[in-house]
Amino acid sequence: MLDKLKYFVETKAFEMFSFLGERMGIESRRIRTFFIYTSFVTVGSPIIVLIMIAGFWKYLFQLVIGARGKKKIWDS
Repeated sequence: MLDKLKYFVETKAFEMFSFLGERMGIESRRIRTFFIYTSFVTVGSPIIVLIMIAGFWKYLFQLVIGARGKKKIWDS
């Protein structure tokens, strides 16, 4: 099953890259590399955004809760 899927992807997807490379005059290796890097970026970017949002909410939560829990100057 996995061998059939691997064969299908290699023949169809890489054939498309070769076709595009020939049409545009670019090496198919460069197109494949670009495709792989863009795949990593599109998969990784939502994770980075989620980490940034979590950090923002944590900071905001500490800011609000911290303001309530801090002792004032006149509280001894």
